[in-house]
Amino acid sequence: MKFFRRERKKEIDFSIIELVRVNSPDSKKVLIIVEEYVDGNYKNTSGLLEWNSQGGGGILHYVKKGSNISANWLDNNSLLIEHDSDIVFVQKEKESFFRGDLVKISYQP
Repeated sequence: MKFFRRERKKEIDFSIIELVRVNSPDSKKVLIIVEEYVDGNYKNTSGLLEWNSQGGGGILHYVKKGSNISANWLDNNSLLIEHDSDIVFVQKEKESFFRGDLVKISYQP
């Protein structure tokens, strides 16, 4: 009888580079935009709007390493994201909502 050993799956090395972290004026929300890497290779860039670490969700997503992107809060419920004009967004939310708090998001190349 011949026995076969299962090969161990290679551990995946997942890492991020934080590009943007901006707190809202009321300090209840934070926008975080990161480049994501798997085994040292760039995979995508994504943005998350988070409410006091209790909830939130993804608001933007694209695949273009090294792009310029920045963000500023105009007030507690308005966010302006400025970016390179050649970014093609896969996800580009115009608003985000959590527990009665609505944030309007505008994009400017």
